[in-house]
Amino acid sequence: MSEENKALRESLLTVDLLSQDGFTEISTLARLLLSTLKTADLGSESKVIKEALRMIIEKSEERMNDINAEAEKHGCNFVSK
Repeated sequence: MSEENKALRESLLTVDLLSQDGFTEISTLARLLLSTLKTADLGSESKVIKEALRMIIEKSEERMNDINAEAEKHGCNFVSK
C-alpha cells in the first residue's frame, strides 16, 4: 500500500472517530435536556422542544451511522476497544 493510501485510510479512520465522538456528545446532550424537560412545565412549548430534541437525537445517530458505514466499506471504521 502506498504512503498516500495509508495517509488517506488514516484520515478516514480519524474522521469516523471524530464523528462518532461528536455525534455521541450531541445525542447525549439532547437526551439530558429531554430528560430534564420531562419534569419541567413549559406549557405548549414543551411538546415542540421535546420533538426537536428527539429529532436532534435521531439525526445525530443517523449521521454517525452513515459515516461509520462509509468508512467501513474501506476497512477504515473506528471500533472502540
